[in-house]
Amino acid sequence: MITPAFNLNAKYVIHTICPRYMDGQRGEAEQLTSAYANALAFYSQVLDAKSIAFVSMGTGVYKWPLALAADIAIRELLKSEFEETFLCVMDEQTRDAYQAAKTLMVGN
Repeated sequence: MITPAFNLNAKYVIHTICPRYMDGQRGEAEQLTSAYANALAFYSQVLDAKSIAFVSMGTGVYKWPLALAADIAIRELLKSEFEETFLCVMDEQTRDAYQAAKTLMVGN
């Protein structure tokens, strides 16, 4: 779902549902992949938006293993059609996990 951003420093807010990680055997990876893909699919509906930003979905209270969540996120975010795609993280450990996933997929 997409809504106006109102008082935020953005044009829109794209809302997606992040699945809870249980044991990795219940389709969780496919569901997280879908959450990123569905958000990125709004590209064709927001022609005046040049960038998109994400948080580290699922790695807090939803208990996603950080490396797995990073791999899924980077794989999907590399498909972004936006001019700029950002990932906002809160700490160095999370940043390092996403950087490692990106390095494995694209190098450097």
